[in-house]
Amino acid sequence: HVVQKTGASEEVVWDSAVVVNRSTTQPVGTGGVLTSRYDPVDGVSGGPARTKQHSYLVAQKNGGGTPIALVSIHFVTSLRLSPKSIGFCYKQQWVKEIIAFFDTTYPFPDFVRVIAGDMNNPRCLGSPETVRCEEWPFWKTLTARAGYKDAIFAVHGHSNRDLHRQARRGNRTAKPRIDYIFTSAAVIASSFDVTYGARAGDPGFYSDHAFLWARLRLPPEVSNEPSSWARMPARIDSSVVFPAPLGPITA
Repeated sequence: HVVQKTGASEEVVWDSAVVVNRSTTQPVGTGGVLTSRYDPVDGVSGGPARTKQHSYLVAQKNGGGTPIALVSIHFVTSLRLSPKSIGFCYKQQWVKEIIAFFDTTYPFPDFVRVIAGDMNNPRCLGSPETVRCEEWPFWKTLTARAGYKDAIFAVHGHSNRDLHRQARRGNRTAKPRIDYIFTSAAVIASSFDVTYGARAGDPGFYSDHAFLWARLRLPPEVSNEPSSWARMPARIDSSVVFPAPLGPITA
């Protein structure tokens, strides 16, 4: 969490990263950041508007192949906007901007694209998440209009029972998911850490967000081996050590 700039009406926060496992994958170039902001008049009173910066990077499997463009997202919560409902409109706008950037800079099929992170927005308007529901515009924009696959829904979206299992956090049920991995690649497998139910102060606590991973099939010209990607929790206890991942990780 880095506050880049603080002013009377705006603070710029950069709290996302793309981490690459160099034993399987190499970064291409230096990457950069994308920015999402809202008009200060739409923010809650009593503080500056929070502009967020989101890390992006291009990576490539060792030995070559089609490069993968990744962006790690952490949108502001809608509680920072007034009325709160306007936050859902902004998230659709920010998603459109990210899609447009990828389409222009890293076009398909020259690049595989991954958009992952904490969107601070559930898929369904209602709770719990179900296969058929009224969906928030940001999700429709990414999937129905831009053609990205929601890694969890692609694997577990065939039944309400499977989706409800993904909401398990140990012996309890979590709130509707707000963490996602969206991709242009085929999704082989995906899951949240459904066994994780620790809270702050509990043994084994690593974050207030459960680990999320997806295994993707890259185009045939890239590799016959699938790649693993994970959305690490946005807030991680620095004392926790995770096992070595199978591929690039987005945080």
